[in-house]
Amino acid sequence: MAETSVEHYSESAVPRRRRTGRAGIFAAVLVVVVFAASIVAVIVFSRRAAEQSTARPGRSNAGPVGALNGTFIAEFGPRTDIFGNAYQGNVVTEKYDGPWSIRSACRSDGCVATASFGRQNSKLSALVFDEIDGRWLAVAVTPGTCDTVSTDVWVIFTLQPRPDGTLSGEYLEVPQIQCGAPGIRGSSLPAKQILTFRRSGNVNPPVQAADPEAQPPRHASPAQGLHGQYLETMQEQTGTYTRSNTVKTYCVRSGDRCMSLVYTALDFTPLVFAGQKWTVNFERDVICASGGAGRYADIREFSLPPAPQDPIPVLKGRAHQQVTGGTRCDSAYDFDDTFERTGE
Repeated sequence: MAETSVEHYSESAVPRRRRTGRAGIFAAVLVVVVFAASIVAVIVFSRRAAEQSTARPGRSNAGPVGALNGTFIAEFGPRTDIFGNAYQGNVVTEKYDGPWSIRSACRSDGCVATASFGRQNSKLSALVFDEIDGRWLAVAVTPGTCDTVSTDVWVIFTLQPRPDGTLSGEYLEVPQIQCGAPGIRGSSLPAKQILTFRRSGNVNPPVQAADPEAQPPRHASPAQGLHGQYLETMQEQTGTYTRSNTVKTYCVRSGDRCMSLVYTALDFTPLVFAGQKWTVNFERDVICASGGAGRYADIREFSLPPAPQDPIPVLKGRAHQQVTGGTRCDSAYDFDDTFERTGE
């Protein structure tokens, strides 16, 4: 795994803290931990992301997008981070440019399209799109790497029909672990590409897509209630940190697994929803600013509220972060982690 130097972190990236009397080296170590940890910023889920990932089909206000049938060539623009800046991350997945065979059907519960990728030995050979608010959305989980470490990567395709007959939108890659160098703008943020599908002909028989009528209905997830802007409060024995972040959530069609993107302009932390809770669980190498290499671990758990709302006003959890390796950065912290919604 690639090493990350905490010397690259800027002071502006550190959440403000109300000190409780500890000073000197303890404060310095805590700052290093905050830097190296790139403490997950508030869980903020954009309603649009939740709507794309978990919304109930057939309840669109935009009306059906119409049939989607034929062979399409996928064209991907340059990689950027989610803000449109040059991508500096290290996530590697398969390329999905080239021919896709697509079939669609509209049912009482919404429109569904099945897509088959024409490249042999592809790890992502098929997708299922759902029509949600005038757009086609597909979410899949595929093998990839993050800083050379194998991990699942969530891939999200969003397409909207255009008057010229093409479909255009975005493609996102979201690793299930954190990588890059938090504090260096864009290095840990998910990758985004402008995506265009151009129809090149009828469905190619050798690359036949599955029957869209045979697909099960899309299921909503309670995770869809976690979206918008949230203020995160991290309460430790040594003090309190607060931080505001944005969150977007994408779910697979079954609704039992979701990826929640927690991000600021500087960094990103993946929260994976499964089994009625969100979790963070990853390790990575760090370099202490005072010298020496260490290992950073971040483990968090947030239970789904007993009566989840949409939006979820408050989410509470518990976190453990530590740095090991025999340097001055070595430390361990357990703290309460609370997210309070402040807006869309």
